[in-house]
Amino acid sequence: MNREIVKSFIKMLLPALAAITAIICAIYGFGWFSMSHQVAASGKNIHTKDVGVLEIRELPDGIDISAETVEGIEYRLPINKKLTKLCPTASGNFTFYVYDSSSEAQIPYSFLFRLSVENDRTCENEGFYPNTDAEERELAKQYINSHLLFFKEYDEEAKRYKGWMKSGELMRCTAEENPKEITVYWVWVDQYKQIFEENSVLIDEETRKSIASYYETNPELILADGAGNAEDYNVADTLIGMTIKDVCFLIDVVKD
Repeated sequence: MNREIVKSFIKMLLPALAAITAIICAIYGFGWFSMSHQVAASGKNIHTKDVGVLEIRELPDGIDISAETVEGIEYRLPINKKLTKLCPTASGNFTFYVYDSSSEAQIPYSFLFRLSVENDRTCENEGFYPNTDAEERELAKQYINSHLLFFKEYDEEAKRYKGWMKSGELMRCTAEENPKEITVYWVWVDQYKQIFEENSVLIDEETRKSIASYYETNPELILADGAGNAEDYNVADTLIGMTIKDVCFLIDVVKD
């Protein structure tokens, strides 16, 4: 489907969809996305001696839950088990542990990791709604990785997020202990102004500036046609909701 046709179609449906979504969210707490209740780590607990130096664990003394990849290891984590639905405004956090299982492990050590939001390929239609085409699916994955944001901290008193972790970007971490605990806070930002206007009630101002600066340079990643306005932010949100049904977090870890 031509991208301009998709955009025009969504804009026509947006008011009605917004009203429907508001009703659904009011009744069920969260709308749009069904959550996956399965950990999609194909190859779980299978790794080679060469690659399997680093492990990903759910608990400090737990078993390795990672799956081997060409570059390192990965883990597909289902969305917060307390949620039954996922939509804009949803938030949560998760913790995982990186463990160096080498017999010659030395502390401190460093590793690289990255986070992203993915369609859950273990679900029907690989986590997409049927009758959605390849272009819509790629755009929806692109938009959700810009609308659902990851952070290092959450200030309980100020109720604001700090320390943005860009989706898909490798981040270096130094482990002073083994295993290394990593907690990630996430939130689906539902309003354009919370990112692009000063004094957001959701995100620490310095953090917000860094996010806004990045997306002002790369607007096509977050806005439906790359224009700087709230309508195109909402159109992108709507395309996500019409395309992706089941999602999970993908965690990649590789030895530095």
